[in-house]
Amino acid sequence: MDDLFVLNGRVRLDDKLKRLLTTGKTLEVRVEDGAAAYPLAGAPEAARALFQHCG
Repeated sequence: MDDLFVLNGRVRLDDKLKRLLTTGKTLEVRVEDGAAAYPLAGAPEAARALFQHCG
């Protein structure tokens, strides 16, 4: 068995989540002893359709 996990969940797309996804230079996700960094350059433009569709 490998260490691949698929997580599903539901979150409210509120102003706090929108800011988290579109401000700053990098979004860093930490789980237990691991971390991944995702650059946010261009995120506001890329997320515009998502925000319009989901609220």
